Amino acid sequence: MLIQLYNKLKETHKEEMLLIKETKLYDAFVLLKARDDYGAKLLIVSIYVIMGKYKDALTKLKELENDKAFFKENLINEDVFYEMIGTCYFSQKNYLDASHYYLKGLHINGENFYCLYNMASIHILNKSYVKALEYLEQLKEIEPEDEIINRNIENLYKKINEEKTEAKAL
Repeated sequence: MLIQLYNKLKETHKEEMLLIKETKLYDAFVLLKARDDYGAKLLIVSIYVIMGKYKDALTKLKELENDKAFFKENLINEDVFYEMIGTCYFSQKNYLDASHYYLKGLHINGENFYCLYNMASIHILNKSYVKALEYLEQLKEIEPEDEIINRNIENLYKKINEEKTEAKAL
């Protein structure tokens, strides 16, 4: 999620990026606060995410979402931006809002791996196994050799079959 951003900013925000890499987050934060550009704002969001301060990250992301000029800067793909918002909500266990933003990301790029994977995870948490399976099957088309995806698909088929067996027994 953040690799795309880091690659685009490694030259323009070299000092701050080095501090983040060295986990000197406070020092990076101070330098970034002094700058007034979209790259700095996104790097501040990444620091909040690293620190688990999802509410602060969401506040910044919402400011950027409402800034029409932000997306014209092309620092981050729009689907990845919505994935970031979804991930912050997901980390706060707010699965409804997380789903909303993952679906926004998927509307822009139907092959966004993390949006698909996290939508599957949300449906698993909500015990909507058939819907989760749909998202995992889409992921399998993108990454057919991914062991985790294949194992999750296998486990979901088992779970669905168990539920069918239990329902017949009633």
